Amino acid sequence: MSFLQDLHALLHGSESVSVTISKPSVSNTEILITSKLSGVDPDTKDPRRAALQSALAMPLRIVVAAGTDIDAAFESAMSRYTAARIPAIDSLSDIASKLATVTKAAKSPAPQKAVSAASKSPSKQGVKREAPTDDGEAEGDQDGQVDANEDAASGIEPAGQNAGPTQASIFD
Repeated sequence: MSFLQDLHALLHGSESVSVTISKPSVSNTEILITSKLSGVDPDTKDPRRAALQSALAMPLRIVVAAGTDIDAAFESAMSRYTAARIPAIDSLSDIASKLATVTKAAKSPAPQKAVSAASKSPSKQGVKREAPTDDGEAEGDQDGQVDANEDAASGIEPAGQNAGPTQASIFD
């Protein structure tokens, strides 16, 4: 592959790729390749995602000794680096998509059946409530409960039904 094709392969999972070529000494040439990852979550709590992000954020440093074919050294290092990097990028993308799916499912409302069943008000028959007496104890059946049907006869209304003020209000 050519120099640009090798670098283009690094764009998989990256927003950009930067290359710095320097000659720190007479005997060596240094190539530093950094890529800016896309979809990085710096605050992730998932240890696998954090480890992959950390590993993929590390730059590639290639040091080529004088007298060595710089193109061959670059191509060899890039092929090994890309071979290791692409599966890691794919794993990171897979983790991110699974996390997004789980997060979306957690934020979505409950299934329609559960919502509609919970929103229905219970009928008056079979509803049992505590009914305090003058001495503070519950009256009613042997278990201390009062049936809703007995409430109607005694003038007690279930909470939330006709629970408005009994006197006229200045706001009416």
